[in-house]
Amino acid sequence: MKCNGKANIKLKLGTGILIAVPIPKEHSASGSLIESAIQRALEEARDKSITGNAETPFLLARVNELTGGASLASNIALVKNNALVGAKIATALADLRICKGDVDPEG
Repeated sequence: MKCNGKANIKLKLGTGILIAVPIPKEHSASGSLIESAIQRALEEARDKSITGNAETPFLLARVNELTGGASLASNIALVKNNALVGAKIATALADLRICKGDVDPEG
């Protein structure tokens, strides 16, 4: 681990940070297919007056049907990628705390 002044982040904003993680490239090709399915499912939900708590499960199921499972595979890939990026961020922040002396690396 390399510790230097440039690696020491001092935001002190008192707020959160939003990190946008894109869908992995191997799943992004189905984006237009999924978008089309979403629009169709939204229209069907409106036509059937599906709202409130019933809307999200209907949309997820219908988009999955319309895409032949591609949307579910893409969502799973996105969740896994989010977890990977989150783990990398957590590791980097832990390393920064060790460099600053906030945490004893021996436990």
